[in-house]
Amino acid sequence: MKRSQFVWLATLLPLLFPIVAIAKNEQPGVPMLLQFAERYQQREPVQKEKVPPKQQKVRPPSPPANKSGQQSAKERELTLGLQKAQRQLLQQQQVIAGLQQQVEQLNKVKQEKVANPEFDFSTVSVMFSKLRQAMAITPNEQHAKTLVAQAQQKNLQTEQTVTQIAKQRAQEQAELAKMSQQVTDADKRYQQVSAKLHEKEQIEARLESEVVQLRGRDKLFATSEILKSATARQSYAAGVALGKDINKMEQERSGWGVDVDRQALFSGVTDAFTGQYKLVPKELDKAFSDSENVIATAREKAMKSAQKTNDEFVSNFKQKKGVQQSSSGFWYYIDYIGDEEIKGNAVIDIMVKESLTDGTVINDMESNNKVVSQPLNDYPALFQEALRLLKNHGSITLVVPPSLAYGEQGNLPEIPPNATMVYEVRIAEAKDAVVK
Repeated sequence: MKRSQFVWLATLLPLLFPIVAIAKNEQPGVPMLLQFAERYQQREPVQKEKVPPKQQKVRPPSPPANKSGQQSAKERELTLGLQKAQRQLLQQQQVIAGLQQQVEQLNKVKQEKVANPEFDFSTVSVMFSKLRQAMAITPNEQHAKTLVAQAQQKNLQTEQTVTQIAKQRAQEQAELAKMSQQVTDADKRYQQVSAKLHEKEQIEARLESEVVQLRGRDKLFATSEILKSATARQSYAAGVALGKDINKMEQERSGWGVDVDRQALFSGVTDAFTGQYKLVPKELDKAFSDSENVIATAREKAMKSAQKTNDEFVSNFKQKKGVQQSSSGFWYYIDYIGDEEIKGNAVIDIMVKESLTDGTVINDMESNNKVVSQPLNDYPALFQEALRLLKNHGSITLVVPPSLAYGEQGNLPEIPPNATMVYEVRIAEAKDAVVK
């Protein structure tokens, strides 16, 4: 054997020794190539024989495995690393196969180079280093995984915090909305109370003013002591007559459909005596003119409506069989002629039902058990003419035009102006007059 071959074998034997030890302590499921690469990676490449001894750093071969089968600390570390890498081996099969092919090619090259037995282990070292990096998780990757896990945990905590804050904010907004509604309700109640208080103050002020006015008006009212004198009684009677006229005017306007404020009316009468008017002369004149216009319009409207009703009633009444017109102008229908002739000087008891053409009953003497009893010649001309058409116990219906009844003025408030009247007259009894 040549010297170069001997040197090559001397260099290779220390490397093969760990492989034999690994083979004896082979781990199940772990390829031998990987076990050999891990151990070989821990060694430095052997320099050529020509390198001075001081510069060579030849590491001693790994000690063989002990008989008990226990692994050294580095072997246990290797085992753990390889177990973790097994999950990634499936993805690196092609890479390993390629590396194995490279190893086979290198071995083939070594066998062919008999003349030059030097073997360059740097290529194999680089190859196994790449293999280890491909199969194992580097510290940088482990640190990156740790950072990612920490970031995910922090992100989860942040999301939980945001959720809690959002929930708390929603609760605060609900409380704020509730408080805002309470404030709105309180403000509304305050406004209502303020409005009622203001209204109460206005009522009190008006009452105080009315009290002052009433105290001043008390002087205008007569007492029993004042009415003892003749002058006071005469003045009081004139006031009563004036009051009746005012009351009649009020009833007249009400009959025409014009509303009258009695309080304002009496206030105007009182102020006319005191001379303290609540309206200036210009306002009084305008109000009076407006009142007259309203009254004239309402009166004309009421008279037209009444005239239409009257005409329709008279037209229908005249078409009734047996209806006749008297010489004075009223229409009549004899319901019952009677039984005995009435003497010229007889006292006649009659009952009368007075009504308007629209059916409104003004008076009904029979319903009220009332009788008018007087000589025939004492009755108004209208009733004298009607009674002379009957016998004792007879009855007659009269339709009397306004000219023969209440005329243009009427008899307010019951009887409007220009009212056509309907009378149902019945003779209760006709008696001979007593000669005195």
